[in-house]
Amino acid sequence: MKKLRANMDRYFDKLDDRWRALPLRKQHQYTLYFLVGYLLLTVAVIGKVMYDTSPVTVWS
Repeated sequence: MKKLRANMDRYFDKLDDRWRALPLRKQHQYTLYFLVGYLLLTVAVIGKVMYDTSPVTVWS
């Protein structure tokens, strides 16, 4: 278990170093893309839940 944790720590440290090596503008761009994707996914899930729980059937 300790070996797994050490490997994960090394992996995340490498990812963090790669992230910090990116120019600030690129970091902002990736963060914005992630946020937009997250918001689209959230809207889709909320819409699906509202559609599935709506008492009115449109296609009958």
